[in-house]
Amino acid sequence: MDGTPHVHAQLFIGQQSDVALPLGFADTVTIGFEDIDHSAGAPTPPPVAVMAVGTGNAGSAYLAFLTLTRHYCIAPWTHDGEPFQIRVSQQDPYTGLTCDGAAGSIHYTIVNAEQQPDSRWKVTSEALQHDFTTAILTSLPDRVVADSPRISEEYGDVVGCSHPPLFS
Repeated sequence: MDGTPHVHAQLFIGQQSDVALPLGFADTVTIGFEDIDHSAGAPTPPPVAVMAVGTGNAGSAYLAFLTLTRHYCIAPWTHDGEPFQIRVSQQDPYTGLTCDGAAGSIHYTIVNAEQQPDSRWKVTSEALQHDFTTAILTSLPDRVVADSPRISEEYGDVVGCSHPPLFS
């Protein structure tokens, strides 16, 4: 359209919604659906979020989530009044998105792994939730993990989510 990727949605109520989504270095984005509000056994399954993926420099990509507003328009998430994007990186420090199912829910977590002088990795994490189009991040306790050839796969990619890994 104008050189900026757009996400277009045709809604179940007959409306259509379109939003420009500048994301990384991308002139196009790929989209998929994430069941971020998953609730096992819910009588009406909650709506899914759109996860858009745009290219970054070598070994990286950018993610953005979009959901409906209260007025049934699709809109990208914001955090602290700014566009919310996650740079997934296969370069130290690694950054990724992990999903873990427990007790009928799916927990989305942004993870960062940075190598320490003793070769172990300090992992910082933030739980990711949302209220319509506002991202809510909650810091989780840091942890230290042993060095492993799988660090980039475990902490520098999309792991365990509806969307397949970006790099492996």
